[in-house]
Amino acid sequence: MDQDKLRDILYRHATAARDIGQGMANDFVSQLNSFDEELSDLIAARYARIERDGFDKGPATTKALEDMKRAYAEVNTKAYGKAAKGLTSDLEAIASHEATFAAKAVSSAGVKVDFGATIPGPQYLKALVTTTPLPFAHDGHTLLMPWLEVQEAGRLRRLEGSLRMSAGLGESTGQAVRRIMGTKAGGYADGILQTSRKDATTIALTANNAISSAARNESLFAHEVYSIRRMERDPRQPHKPDLPETERHDLCKGFEPPATTRAPALPFVAHPPPRQ
Repeated sequence: MDQDKLRDILYRHATAARDIGQGMANDFVSQLNSFDEELSDLIAARYARIERDGFDKGPATTKALEDMKRAYAEVNTKAYGKAAKGLTSDLEAIASHEATFAAKAVSSAGVKVDFGATIPGPQYLKALVTTTPLPFAHDGHTLLMPWLEVQEAGRLRRLEGSLRMSAGLGESTGQAVRRIMGTKAGGYADGILQTSRKDATTIALTANNAISSAARNESLFAHEVYSIRRMERDPRQPHKPDLPETERHDLCKGFEPPATTRAPALPFVAHPPPRQ
């Protein structure tokens, strides 16, 4: 196999894959944004009633805020449900594409490939989307759906905090809505919802990178290309096929991360080697 050719193919592909990932992230954020008008109208109508009745800081205002929370929580759940469905569908398509690409790359590098036998099946690739550990910190991993659930809960908590602050300060309906949605002058990027948009972008980009890599590796490992991660790391450096024994990892058998990462051990899923 021509290792240099394979490395170059993968490097060029990585550049295009980043653009695809950014487009997917933009779509994910757009799905969340599609509920902004409904959310804004609901909050404006409910908060206006509180403003009209007066901010008594007693049981009446507390009950009105709780009733409003239940209403905007439903909108929040719908927003994340729709966005998550679109994201997982995109990631499934990307996983299929990446697995096929990797097999073709190996073929281009001079290896005879039985595409039907070595490319993972649709159900397996679909499972990668929800079972591939995603790094969300220097020392931790999570899975896609739990991460989305945390983000949904986080946005709900920020909405609740903002509205309670507005009521406590006696702000007008317009001020309360602008605190959440942002201002026209600020391009609507200066409200608390902007935090959720940034988090959504991070999730989509991280998931794209991790799942694309896992799908490619499934095809690469089927052809005993075990050191491909080292080849992708820096295409300017020559490939070193004879790694020290301490740096070899039989990734085809799956990898159980160190206990400190608290990542689940998932057999048959391509994981990166542990850090030395």
